[in-house]
Amino acid sequence: MSTNQNTCASKEYTWAHAPNPGTYINSVAISGDGSKAVGGTFYHGYGGRNKSASEYNDFGIYCYSNLGELLWSDVFEGWQGVYWVDISNDGKYAASGGWYSSNPYSGFISAFDADSGKKLLQHSTQTRVNKVQLTSDGSSLIAGAESLYLFTLKEGKYELTDTYKLTGKSNEVISCSISGDGTWVIFSDYSGCVYLLQNKNGKLTEKGKWLLTCGGFCHTMQITSNGDWFIAGGSKGCFYLFETSNFATDPKPYWSYQISSKEALYGVAVSSDGKYAAALSNDGDAGLAYLIETVGTTPVLKWKFNTLRNPNSCTFDGAANYLTIADGHPDGTPGHFYLLNIKEKKCEWMYTTKTTMSWPMQISEDGSGIIAGSDNSNIYYFTP
Repeated sequence: MSTNQNTCASKEYTWAHAPNPGTYINSVAISGDGSKAVGGTFYHGYGGRNKSASEYNDFGIYCYSNLGELLWSDVFEGWQGVYWVDISNDGKYAASGGWYSSNPYSGFISAFDADSGKKLLQHSTQTRVNKVQLTSDGSSLIAGAESLYLFTLKEGKYELTDTYKLTGKSNEVISCSISGDGTWVIFSDYSGCVYLLQNKNGKLTEKGKWLLTCGGFCHTMQITSNGDWFIAGGSKGCFYLFETSNFATDPKPYWSYQISSKEALYGVAVSSDGKYAAALSNDGDAGLAYLIETVGTTPVLKWKFNTLRNPNSCTFDGAANYLTIADGHPDGTPGHFYLLNIKEKKCEWMYTTKTTMSWPMQISEDGSGIIAGSDNSNIYYFTP
C-alpha cells in the first residue's frame, strides 16, 4: 500500500524558538515523557548552499520544557558547533558533540545535568563527533568520532572508562547507539562494517562484526531500548534487521530488505519488539518511507509512504503507534515534518517549514510530545 503526502492534514506547532538565527538545528532529542527537549546549533557552508552565516560563531545546546520555557543553555564560541545532542529517557541528563576548532582540528563531547545545566563532562576528540547517546537513566554515554568512546557516570561526573579504537586510514565512527540499560553498543565505520560491543562495568568487548553486503557504509542505525534488536541502513537501498543475541554468536542479519530507489539510507528505526522497521531513501528530489513488518523471519512491506522531499530522519514512539519523518532538499525549498499513524496506515499531519530543509525529528517514548529542527534555525515542539 502506498500513500501520497497530499492526504496529510496541515499542522501547527505548539511552540518554536530560534536560539541563534542563521545557524542550523542539526539534532534534537526529547525525554521519554515529553517534558524536556534539547536541540543544538550548527553551521557548515555546504557547497552550493546559503553561506550567509559564519562557521565561526556562537554554538550551543539548549534545553526547553514542553511549554517552551528555556530551562538552560551551554554556549561556546567555536567552529561549526553542535552536530548531535541527546537527553536521557528520564530527562535527568543531556549530552552534545560536534566540532569545536579548525586550528587545530578538534571535536568535543559534553554532558550536563539536565535539571540545572551544570556541565558534567568536557572531552576533546581528534575529529567531529558524529553522534552521542545516553542510556535511559544517563548512567552511560557513548560518542562516535575517530574512536568509539564510553563514559560512565561516577559521583556526579562522567569518566572515560573505555575507548574502542578503529584501524585503517581516515576511518571513524559514523553512527552509534546504546541500549537503554547500557549493556549493548552498536556502531558503524567507513570500512562498511557494523559492530556489536558488550558493556560490562564500563568496559567494552567486541561480540560481533559484519560487513554490509550491498557495499558502502552505514549512515544511520539504532538499537532498541531493551537491547533485543538493532537496525542499520546501508547503500543501494539496503537495510538490515539484527537480533542482538543471535548476532553475538552468529554475526549476520535477521533479515535484509532493499528499497526500490536503491539509494543510500539516511534514516532507520525499529520498534522495541522488532515487529516494525522503518527506512528512508531518496527518490530523485522526493523520498520514500518504507514500513516493514517482521513476520517470522521474513520482512513484509506493510506501507510505502511518499515524501515531498528527501527524507532525513525517522523515529517510533515506544508503542510503535506513530512514525515521525523529517524531509527537505535542496536548500531554498520547503522542508516538512510528518506524523504517520502506523496502525491505520495514514498520515495524521504535516508541517511545512516554508523555505528551508528539515533534518531532525523525534517523538517521545510515551508519544505525548515531538521535537524537531530545521535549517531555518528553529526548534519546534508538536503534540500528536
